[in-house]
Amino acid sequence: MVLKGVPASFAQDSWALDILSHPAFSFNGLVYFAHTTDDTIKSTRSIEKARLEGDSLIKIKTIFSAVPSYKEANHYGTRMVFQKGYLYFGMGDRYDLRDSAQSLSNHLGKMIRIFEDGRVPRDNPFVSTKTAKPEI
Repeated sequence: MVLKGVPASFAQDSWALDILSHPAFSFNGLVYFAHTTDDTIKSTRSIEKARLEGDSLIKIKTIFSAVPSYKEANHYGTRMVFQKGYLYFGMGDRYDLRDSAQSLSNHLGKMIRIFEDGRVPRDNPFVSTKTAKPEI
């Protein structure tokens, strides 16, 4: 079977690093996938949500895109899991930018927690820190 409706990805080093079905997939048909987006100049990791109907993805929506986009296409790293109503996933360090993992102003090298629709939980550890990405 060929899956239809899959959005275009920038695929120099990686495309999909994880695909995850929603815990209630048998009722809602939702799937989540992490893939490389942007273009051949720069790229980032995005999380998309879609409904699987037959052999097609429909109602595709980007619910997260990592900051920053960067020229090198490596070390994206992503594994996703649903737990207690949240979507958790890790972000790669992008190799050349690995020292950025120590900064809260970007998503690189971090664990991310969001709701299944992309909203940020109010009790995330750095949600009130002005210079931090609230998804961390």
